[in-house]
Amino acid sequence: MEIHLSSNKARSYLNNAGKMLNLVSYLQPYLHKDGLKDAKEDIKLLMDYISDVAKGNYIGYNVNRFLIVIAALLYVIDPIDMVPDFIVGGFIDDATVIGWAITKVAQELEDYRLYRNEQNGCNE
Repeated sequence: MEIHLSSNKARSYLNNAGKMLNLVSYLQPYLHKDGLKDAKEDIKLLMDYISDVAKGNYIGYNVNRFLIVIAALLYVIDPIDMVPDFIVGGFIDDATVIGWAITKVAQELEDYRLYRNEQNGCNE
């Protein structure tokens, strides 16, 4: 699967805050793509997660799960994936990969949400 190929590329993002933040900024337009509306909140959460890791704010992350997130987002921005984005319905595979990644890293994201709530003074 294409996501596996991206995992090697994802490793190059470890310990490279500039690359992580570039990825986040590159993903901004994808928040407004029609085919990704259902995944918008998930993509935003993943972007925040990467940003906090890149800035050193969130240090208790699981490296393997972080790589899954990076690999999934690299898949989304790759213009040549299983269903090219310019084809009608071309974002279906991207949304599926995001959903898959969210499922695989569910506990990591729950830990991250707790961290964010603590930082924001929320008691959930």
